[in-house]
Amino acid sequence: MPLLLIDADLDLLVEVPMTTDVQDVLALQWRRLADIRSPKSYELRLGDQLAPALAECLDWDLKPPGAAQVTFASSVTRQLGVDLPADVLRLCGAMNAYLHTHGEAFKQQQRARRAKA
Repeated sequence: MPLLLIDADLDLLVEVPMTTDVQDVLALQWRRLADIRSPKSYELRLGDQLAPALAECLDWDLKPPGAAQVTFASSVTRQLGVDLPADVLRLCGAMNAYLHTHGEAFKQQQRARRAKA
């Protein structure tokens, strides 16, 4: 029995394969939840553990950019006076595209400034 992740808005179902041992203890956990009035504390605990694991499973371009990329993009934005779209700070793929588009012009300006100094 796999764990099922469902997105009703997208009509999408993802089956997460699991070992028999994990399936067995999950079945025990689910039975315990059926016996309590509000499983809210378990839901919160599950979310705290599951959300980071799911984030690690994202495709590379959907993960957040690194701190060095954000710092570099901020410098590019200030120096070139170009807009920094919100997705650039949220998605690594958008960040890569932004730096590919503006990075060389930034570096050329930096070289020109150093040559004048």
